[in-house]
Amino acid sequence: MRAVLELRLTEDFMANPLLCGTIRSRFRHTINLAFPRRLITVLSGNMPGMPDSIRVCDRAFYDLQALPVGMKSEKSGNQISFAGSRGMRLFLDGAVSCPDTIPNSGGSSLPCRELLKITEAFLPCSGFSRLTPFFRQRICRGLGDFCRALVRGSAKEALIACCGTGCGLTPSSDDALVGIMAVCRAGLLTGASLPDSHGLWDRLSGRTTDISRKYLCCASEGRFSQPLIALFDKVSNEPLEQRVRAVAAVGSTSGRDTLVGIALALRTGQENDDRRRMDDDRF
Repeated sequence: MRAVLELRLTEDFMANPLLCGTIRSRFRHTINLAFPRRLITVLSGNMPGMPDSIRVCDRAFYDLQALPVGMKSEKSGNQISFAGSRGMRLFLDGAVSCPDTIPNSGGSSLPCRELLKITEAFLPCSGFSRLTPFFRQRICRGLGDFCRALVRGSAKEALIACCGTGCGLTPSSDDALVGIMAVCRAGLLTGASLPDSHGLWDRLSGRTTDISRKYLCCASEGRFSQPLIALFDKVSNEPLEQRVRAVAAVGSTSGRDTLVGIALALRTGQENDDRRRMDDDRF
């Protein structure tokens, strides 16, 4: 038996009686299992929770690290087995099911201006600072278009046009897109709605990395990592700066790139609200 500690899996994945996949990639603290239209990440104990993930005990993670990339895996009922691994299985029964959504209840109880001020302090060290001015401006224009498209309700094409730019397993543009969608989900971008997730997995094929494609699709479903959920928790007693730091600490620059998107979305939301108030005052 391999101990699974917690799950952040969708109901449709859990309910499917049989899914065939492979071990797609391995890293120091994560292992990615590719299933149809889902990339499931196996986490070691010290990684923050993320959508479409399974956290296992240290022993199970060590054993899984020894399996080769490309090995077949199979999700059958409530267990995942690995071909040729001498019966190694992950039993999903009994694991804690953790929430991976940001409650959408508006932003009245979250100090948005304070959040923006704290967030902006982390931006000079983001992955965007490593890009040439031309590419940085180009990405930011695309991100701005995405913010506006969220309000218009036509964001899928704007997302696809903007993704995949920058270096790393999750390019800077994609991390920023996730940050923008987190602000949208939290209700801090008035009138905005998340892009339609239907068919997005296939549309993103070849446009960005598989790992980034996973996070973009999850974000479009309203599903985010634990640090982002904590950041937008409107009843949290944890200091806001501490929560921003937790987001900034993710990856090499991924967390800071996510904060770039959060800052851009917050600025856009404030500008839209100010413009709306000015229009109301005229009448």
